[in-house]
Amino acid sequence: MKTILSFRQNEQIRDLMAGTGFLPELAAVETKLRAILSENCGAVKEVSQYLLEAGGKRIRPMLACLSGRLLNADFEDVVTCASAIELIHMASLVHDDIIDNADTRRGLPSINARWGNHVAVLTGDFLFARAFRLLSSARLLPVLELVVDAIEAMCDGEIEQSLARGKCIQSEALYLERIEKKTGKLIVASCSVGPLLAGSEPIKLFSLQNYGRWLGYAFQIIDDILDLKGDSKTLGKPTGLDLSQGYFTLPLIKLVHHPQYGSRTGELLDRLPGDPAALQELTSLLEDSGAIHAAQEEAKMFVEAAKEQLGVFPSSNATKMLASIADYVLERMH
Repeated sequence: MKTILSFRQNEQIRDLMAGTGFLPELAAVETKLRAILSENCGAVKEVSQYLLEAGGKRIRPMLACLSGRLLNADFEDVVTCASAIELIHMASLVHDDIIDNADTRRGLPSINARWGNHVAVLTGDFLFARAFRLLSSARLLPVLELVVDAIEAMCDGEIEQSLARGKCIQSEALYLERIEKKTGKLIVASCSVGPLLAGSEPIKLFSLQNYGRWLGYAFQIIDDILDLKGDSKTLGKPTGLDLSQGYFTLPLIKLVHHPQYGSRTGELLDRLPGDPAALQELTSLLEDSGAIHAAQEEAKMFVEAAKEQLGVFPSSNATKMLASIADYVLERMH
């Protein structure tokens, strides 16, 4: 099994595992998603298949499949749970694009840009409903309960962020709490699939959930950095949204508390969002002050913490792949 070292393409990691036969569950997830979203007709089918064809990294179903592999959980049950989790993730992205008024996603027009907000809202709701139907079996109830908790947390986090727009978050702890709700909880749920289905000992569930929590922190921190310095064509979505819309992410929090640049940062923030010159200067200060680098180092710390949690499992292709996924989070910067 070749260890993943480069992830320049969204599909590279999943294609390698599916192509080598290492993780047939992931290929089965893709087949199941296509079947689910082909069952309908008319506009619903058109919009749903457009979403599916847009692709994606499939990180969450991959984590669910790998956790199932670690605990020898039932193949079909793992595939069902992983498919449901990906539908939920897809639904959340559709709703995020509406909130952010984003016109592209994965290099293509977003659902709201192509069909309008009304269709986009209902598409997201449809995907949520499909996911719940998949998880409605009694034997999948433990996974359903955790997924519902994750959705509640995602909504709570989005509402908190919306109400805090333009207000400086002074605490990194509050930032981490918010991104755990928005991103981390669903990743934790994905990593819990195997232990929950297999009824494994609590230490294994606890370790995989911690792995998912630290991974979620790192993933969102890097996502926030890429929003500040990434290329929209490479990322396949607009950049600069957080700063222009008044959302405080970790690099900006670090800049606000910088002993040399903190005062000037406060002055520039008072001029947003309507002053392009202030936005440009803030962007430069984030780089010059080392705030972006400091945030990146914090993400590295979380990645290492995530990988340490895998120590409770015997070394295997599955643990190596989970470690590689953690490394991939940092590779996104390059």
